[in-house]
Amino acid sequence: MSNKTQILSVIAVLLGTWLLGVSGMTRLPDALLYDWYVGSTPEIDTALLDIVVVEIDHKMRRGQKRKWNLLLERLEAQAPRWVIFNFIPESAPDDFYKTAAGYGNVIFGRRAAPNPLKRNRLEPEPTPEAFQSEAFPTGIVLLPPVYYGVHRYQRTGLMIDETFYPSLEAVAANRVAGIDEDPWTPGLFRVNFNGKTNGFPKTTADRILSGDLFSGQIRDKIVIVGFAESYYDIGVHTPVTPESSISMPEFNAHALDTLIHDKLIVEPSPQLTGLILLLIIFIGVLIYRISSFQFFSWLMIPSALLFLLAAWKLFVYFNVWLPLSQILAAHFLIFLYLCRNFTVSHEKSTQEMLVKTSAKLQDRVLPESFYEIKEHWDQVVVMVNQTLNLSRTIFLEKIPGDQRIREVKALNCTLSDIHEKRRDYRRTPYSNAIKENRPIRLKKYSFLKHPHKDEEQYLVPLMFGGRVLGFWFLGVESANISKMDDFQFRIVHYADQISELLYRRELRMRQNRIEKRRIRRYLKLLPESDVYRELNSSITLLERRLTLLEKVFDGIGASVILYDLFGRVLHANRNMAELMETSGFLIYQMTASDFLSAVTNLTLEDIRSLIRNTIFDRKPFTLTATLESAPGKTFMINIRPVTQTESDSSSINEAAPFRTIGVLIELVEVTELDMLNRLKDELYNKVSHTLYKDFQPLVLACDLLKIDTITSEDRKTAFETLERRIRQMAEFVKKAGEDLSESIYIGKETAYPIDPALTLKPALAALSIQAEQKKVSFDIEIAESVSMVRAGPESFMEVMKTFLTVLINDAVQNTRIKISILEMDETVIFNFSNKGYGMPDDVFKSYLSGTSEVASPDIKALRQAISRLRRWGGVIDASSKLGDGIRFAVYMKPDTYSSKQGTVKRFRADL
Repeated sequence: MSNKTQILSVIAVLLGTWLLGVSGMTRLPDALLYDWYVGSTPEIDTALLDIVVVEIDHKMRRGQKRKWNLLLERLEAQAPRWVIFNFIPESAPDDFYKTAAGYGNVIFGRRAAPNPLKRNRLEPEPTPEAFQSEAFPTGIVLLPPVYYGVHRYQRTGLMIDETFYPSLEAVAANRVAGIDEDPWTPGLFRVNFNGKTNGFPKTTADRILSGDLFSGQIRDKIVIVGFAESYYDIGVHTPVTPESSISMPEFNAHALDTLIHDKLIVEPSPQLTGLILLLIIFIGVLIYRISSFQFFSWLMIPSALLFLLAAWKLFVYFNVWLPLSQILAAHFLIFLYLCRNFTVSHEKSTQEMLVKTSAKLQDRVLPESFYEIKEHWDQVVVMVNQTLNLSRTIFLEKIPGDQRIREVKALNCTLSDIHEKRRDYRRTPYSNAIKENRPIRLKKYSFLKHPHKDEEQYLVPLMFGGRVLGFWFLGVESANISKMDDFQFRIVHYADQISELLYRRELRMRQNRIEKRRIRRYLKLLPESDVYRELNSSITLLERRLTLLEKVFDGIGASVILYDLFGRVLHANRNMAELMETSGFLIYQMTASDFLSAVTNLTLEDIRSLIRNTIFDRKPFTLTATLESAPGKTFMINIRPVTQTESDSSSINEAAPFRTIGVLIELVEVTELDMLNRLKDELYNKVSHTLYKDFQPLVLACDLLKIDTITSEDRKTAFETLERRIRQMAEFVKKAGEDLSESIYIGKETAYPIDPALTLKPALAALSIQAEQKKVSFDIEIAESVSMVRAGPESFMEVMKTFLTVLINDAVQNTRIKISILEMDETVIFNFSNKGYGMPDDVFKSYLSGTSEVASPDIKALRQAISRLRRWGGVIDASSKLGDGIRFAVYMKPDTYSSKQGTVKRFRADL
């Protein structure tokens, strides 16, 4: 940039910003900034303020003459410094003014009223004769001028027929300072509200008349007496009360406090403002010349914040108000101008920088080189190892056009650890894995050198689209396999995804080789520069990112719906769409208020109020909900605003001109959480009941020991029994404390004391729709008092759901499934049976034992359920009869918190 251009840019920015201020276009933003600064000033303790406001009820405006003398007498009894009435009492008796004149510290305000005969002309209101016979300091009471709905200024007086009438605040300030004359000229001054967000100490005339006035409350203070807000005396809006209003005497107090304490807000003249703007612009150009563009662009926001902070310091501590809007406008204009020149002169550099930025965006989604770079395969290896707890693993890929394999990534081993003769994928064990097309266990020999003890080795073919792409070897300790359900199924699940990764890796590497051929680029008329190709790739990848985000939104466990600011549906994830379809709601034809009203018990008016608070106050809310289509389930609704920040891009701001973009509603099922809470409550009740029963015999034993007739031998025996019982109870309390303090959460696999009856209800609720579709109902028998058993809370519920699902699917229509939970001979017994189609018992048991291959998801789920029960110490007895149905009997040992067997209570639940 040439020196001439810099000078012209400085002059243009300077004149532009200076004219903005002179023309008044910055008045509104300056006013908003001023209000914000006033509201952020340190608060002053109201006890330190020397002005007290007394508000009078408007009933005293007419009549009640005797109260005026009493009010003045009660005020003067407290020895105030000055008493200022911002009006002349019309209904006061004649001796009131004489009494006031006698005190010598009373000032009256004279209202300015419009002349009915002369348009737009104000005149002082007439005064009573008794008032005219006395000499009082009197000032004109003027409504403060309003700018954009807020009163920030006050007048020093009013000029009428070439006669200047000073304002009440000006007259009172002179008298407080001991000046009898009023050397004021017409003008405005900015009222200083700093530190007085809570206003001045305030009381009412009724309290003073009733004697309810603290001693010293107004002693040696200035008292301003005026009417409270009403039809006659409107309130005024101030920077400290922008959304509400204060009475006129309160505003008089702020204005008077500004004058008597010399707190006038100083504002620079237009000439001084121009010098300040010139200095800011000059400093900006200087920094641009001596620094890099990156540093200069980084400095924009911090320097603007520095201006704001410096202006705040000057305003709070020195009562100086700078033209912030002009300063910030000059700052940003010179920055934008210099950036524009830089952009024009460095277009090529900017283009390359855009490409680099696009590449960074690609990395945030799925890096283009993911299938090539080994660091990303590190993440795959770590993930597989953490979930399967492997001891060794290695990913191998087939070399194109060759029978050999090569390493992609390995953990705790390398390619050199494989026996040399086994690097040809046409030989065993690779050929066996390809033939079986599933994970094979290497039994006869070790795939790697130096085999580990107690390690089982598996080889998995990685195939995609019928093509062999590679192999996956993994070694895992036998103990870790027993801890996982369907270990081989998990291996297959991972292998399918890793095969796709290898396939995409092969495609990407082939594409890279093609793109590097220069002759092919010329034939396709592709540009030599990769700029446009990279930009196109970035756009494509951003589309993938949007698709990915939509999939993530759909994959969220909660049911989520997003409304815009006008109540229209922007997006609903898959869970919400399915849930609402089941409930019969047409969500895309419902507004946010309609939706919330449909799923909650709130009235439409309550819903509207809630939506208003969410949009305008940006407050999140949480409600509970129930759906008829999901009986027995508990839902929690989270309602939160979606807002945009100052850092959002301009394109977003244009699309959403309001700060609140919309409302996000999440419907989260908390049935299982509710069950977990009730499980812990039940445990607490069991412990309390057991302790109560155990303490009663101890109390009786202690009472017996007090009897003198007991022999020493019996007393010794009783003491030993008592001590032993107390030790047992101490162990019980210790164990109960550990269980009660243990965290219980969804997905908890470790055993925990649970009430089996409590887990049955959510299991039945979850299967209610399925049972209704099959026209199946339930007969339930639960003992009145059943001991707790130790199992994973959620897992045990899933086990029950598995048994019930199998019985429902097998049941004949219009039949009942029988469920019973009993306790006999220190064993908790669960019985499940149906009237169904069944199958031969030997076939059924072979399926459950795992000796037969099955494709049925129900049988696979049963195997997992049986495995879980055995880990908790349970015993399963399952049988089936063709044409009769299926029966399950589960036997579990009661936990420490056991109860005696009660009478079996039979009831019927039709779902």
